[in-house]
Amino acid sequence: MKRVKQYIPIAVDVIEDLFISENPKIPDEYDNIVCQFGLSIRRLGVKSAVYALSQKYKKNKEAVCKAIVRIIQIHDKGICSKDDTLIEYVKANISNPLLKSKLMDASVALKLALRVFTEVDIMSKNMKD
Repeated sequence: MKRVKQYIPIAVDVIEDLFISENPKIPDEYDNIVCQFGLSIRRLGVKSAVYALSQKYKKNKEAVCKAIVRIIQIHDKGICSKDDTLIEYVKANISNPLLKSKLMDASVALKLALRVFTEVDIMSKNMKD
């Protein structure tokens, strides 16, 4: 949990940069995609989970992939390459024993950060009513 706490502020910034700039309302599907990714890593392993998430037939999956890569890159280096895909990142770091942990931590942080923005949306709706 301590590692996840380090990822959460980064995840909030990434959400604001990737998702909020395009549309102030975050689709509920993002939360489901992140949940499925975490479960897939545990059940299928890193390679299979990343391949399944990286299928480009859904724009929302592609956005979640970008977010996870950016969270990890910013945490590790303080910078991110906007061109890196999740598959490329995993291929480059497959020998890293911490890869699975980093992917899990980033996905948990992203899920928690998404819930913060969902709560803000719900509160703003209630204030309008």
